[in-house]
Amino acid sequence: MPHCIIEYSEGVADMVYIEELVEVVHEGAFSTGLFPEYDLKSRAVSYAFHRTGSTRDSFLHVTVCLLSCRVAAQKAD
Repeated sequence: MPHCIIEYSEGVADMVYIEELVEVVHEGAFSTGLFPEYDLKSRAVSYAFHRTGSTRDSFLHVTVCLLSCRVAAQKAD
């Protein structure tokens, strides 16, 4: 049951259509053929308060969480 978590700073939503990004990430995970679509969980979280080193640069980060039973080749896909 993979989880695709998109984290981004508030300002990114002015440059990227977040709802479409969630769809693209979700479809990308599904297109691997490793998971039935009903097992995929995709979501986006916005952060109003953040620091990047000594600045408040914008960021976008995608994390994919997989169960440990996946072999290395599946994780690479």
